[in-house]
Amino acid sequence: MNIEVTYYGQTSELVGEGSQNIVLSGSINSTEFLKHLKDLYPTLENIDLKIAVNNKFVTEDVALNEGDSVSVLPPFSGG
Repeated sequence: MNIEVTYYGQTSELVGEGSQNIVLSGSINSTEFLKHLKDLYPTLENIDLKIAVNNKFVTEDVALNEGDSVSVLPPFSGG
């Protein structure tokens, strides 16, 4: 399964790139995907990352599908 990943803010600095395609074997959900990213990039381990799947923030597990777009965001606050 091919997932398009875009990194924003501090996450792109820690990963060393702004975007990439990640190829996964088998099915995976959003929580497992975050764990996979933190395994690939230990510099992300202690950051409370948020993700959006296909431009929608996810707060609970969602299944990822072939061709999905995942945005990885560092903690942020609004006002």
